[in-house]
Amino acid sequence: MVREKLIKVGVSLTLGFALIVANTAMVSANEPLSGVVAGNGVNLREKPSMQAKVLDQIDRFTKVTVKARNGQWYNVVLPNGEEGWVFYQYVRLSSPSSRSDANRETSIKVQELIDFAKSFLGIRYVWGGSTPAGFDCSGFVGYVFKNFGISLPRVAEDQAQVGYKVYSIKDLEPGDLVFFNTDKKFSRNVTHVGIYIGDGEFIHASSARKHVRIDRIDTGYYEERFLSASRLIRQ
Repeated sequence: MVREKLIKVGVSLTLGFALIVANTAMVSANEPLSGVVAGNGVNLREKPSMQAKVLDQIDRFTKVTVKARNGQWYNVVLPNGEEGWVFYQYVRLSSPSSRSDANRETSIKVQELIDFAKSFLGIRYVWGGSTPAGFDCSGFVGYVFKNFGISLPRVAEDQAQVGYKVYSIKDLEPGDLVFFNTDKKFSRNVTHVGIYIGDGEFIHASSARKHVRIDRIDTGYYEERFLSASRLIRQ
């Protein structure tokens, strides 16, 4: 039987709490497990050693397949196929027996978050606003996510540094933060943020239209201005 110990680690408001799972069971190469990276900028190493070459750095909430364990190290495969070793404290394993229930619970929470965000449709845009009396773009997403226990940095540029990065509109999932540059002269600087709600749409506090509204992200202006997305809720 797998014995797990959950350790609550205090981190900055940017990241909330990290859950680190210490799993005492040996992972068999014939029975790969799923897991999620429980830290930001976690080193993926060539061999199971602190002295081994760093192949890459992995973002929080990145899904991995755990193929084997060697002492205090997990042999993992990233979504892009890259393989290496991660120290066991930075991988949160999924329980096979409860995976479907966990996915169902997460889906419900994402939909609740989207419904909560939609409850503010029409609220006026106020620069620097972060309450229902008036929102700017980052104040709006910060207020919505805080209601679900996730604290974010105050400005969009810093919010873009949190979570698992997504760079293609076709890979977006409901609940993702979506980032844009809305300057007259386009650049890679983040100046706007919203929440993807599915079906090619996102909700945001628009400075141009002066209220919280829903727009399409898969065509027109916002498709052209899209930079990246951040996934804060594991699907």
